[in-house]
Amino acid sequence: MNNELRKAAVMFLRNAIGRILADRDIKKKEHAQLRKACEQAIEELGTDGIDEGQDITTNVLPSKGQFIHADQYFLPFDLACHSRLPRIVIIALDCLQKLIAYGHLVGNGIDVTNPDRLLIDRIVEAICSPFYGPNTDEGVQLQILKAILAVVLAPTCEVHRGTLLLAVRTCFNIYLASRSPINQSTAKASLTQVINTVFGNALNAEDVASSPHQNDEKIVRAVVNYLVGQVSMHTDSVLGHSNHQGSTFNSVMAEVSLPSSFTLNPISMTSESGENISEDIPSVHLHFRTVQEEDAFLLFRALCRLSVKPIPERSDPNSHELRSKELSLEMLLLIVQNPSSLIHSSQPFVLALRHLLCVSLSRNGVSPIVFFKEIIFSILESSSSSFEHKWIVINMLEKICEDPQSMVDIYVNYDCDLTATNIFERIIDGLFKVAQGGSISDYGSSAAVLQKQRERSMRILGLECLVECLQCMVDWFDDISSNRPIPD
Repeated sequence: MNNELRKAAVMFLRNAIGRILADRDIKKKEHAQLRKACEQAIEELGTDGIDEGQDITTNVLPSKGQFIHADQYFLPFDLACHSRLPRIVIIALDCLQKLIAYGHLVGNGIDVTNPDRLLIDRIVEAICSPFYGPNTDEGVQLQILKAILAVVLAPTCEVHRGTLLLAVRTCFNIYLASRSPINQSTAKASLTQVINTVFGNALNAEDVASSPHQNDEKIVRAVVNYLVGQVSMHTDSVLGHSNHQGSTFNSVMAEVSLPSSFTLNPISMTSESGENISEDIPSVHLHFRTVQEEDAFLLFRALCRLSVKPIPERSDPNSHELRSKELSLEMLLLIVQNPSSLIHSSQPFVLALRHLLCVSLSRNGVSPIVFFKEIIFSILESSSSSFEHKWIVINMLEKICEDPQSMVDIYVNYDCDLTATNIFERIIDGLFKVAQGGSISDYGSSAAVLQKQRERSMRILGLECLVECLQCMVDWFDDISSNRPIPD
């Protein structure tokens, strides 16, 4: 049975590469390297003890002992992801996602094209490369998101630092640029899952950070990775890849001896339009016990910097800048509210994040767009808002409704602007719904009685706000009329 599982994995690889090779566009001159890589991979897989006439189909997850080392067959999929041919890219991404999920593609060896990084970094780069903006095929976008989730969530793959940020940035940009509502929702859900995983891994890694065998295991793994990389180098060198054998082992050992203390340089995160997002948030000398904790910090810092990116005046409510700010703030809220997050258990980590979060909150708290849309309207229009929060918001709106000039300014500057949000309209609609109230079932309990009393008070307060709004408009008109010069 174990031999059949391994044969099934080999057959899956051969079929996937064969599908790429069978595409009609593969015969074009510009894809000669991809065609050659596919032919060589199929030739090598054909000598792996698989009978051509044997039909093997199984959905059983292979055991760890029967994993096929698919890292050496990554080149065809890498070239396919860069081919800009949607059919071929979808096949390659789908196969990569399955190989990663089933543990056949790990990427913990050295990248033969760049000994300073691991193969997993090249894998993630290949997965993200097919996305080039709003014109990317929708099927390709969806496969990219699936592959990113697979590589970040897979227990056999370790994605860290800049490579992790690349995966997050790709999810972010697909959400902003995609024209498909399904892909937008999938990108947001994928981003949420990735962030939860990163902070969950950081919390779990703290428990094993002090293990006495941890460094020994890293050294053994590094030596094995080096040997595997050396053995597989000849495969890629045949296809014209450079062979950097000189400093490979030294780079591996340098990766093992990660410093426990270093200065974090500013991280660069670009928006869908390609602009570099940078803020004057100072670099801090920090101590991280684990690389997972460093990942969590870098991700949090990137989200904070996205959240403070300035928005042009009179920007479209659906602009990339505004949607980017909203999504980054929503992800920051997700991190802060997650009870299992590292932010609730590590005091040093909280101190490191505090200045980043304070800058984000202070800059966004005074933004009228964020203040009204994400705070005021979110509480006023949500049926799940607590009584206390909604009561505070309505009292605040009552103060605004008492000032005629404020109400007129809101209407003129927002509702009369074709590119702005209708704030005046949403205030009136929200207060109208509050004044209408809702039906409350009476079960005779003290809780039901208290709820009915609160509902009555809330409805009265909503009506008072509407009356104040109408009265202030009358007062403003009377004031304008009284100051108007009388014609002779």
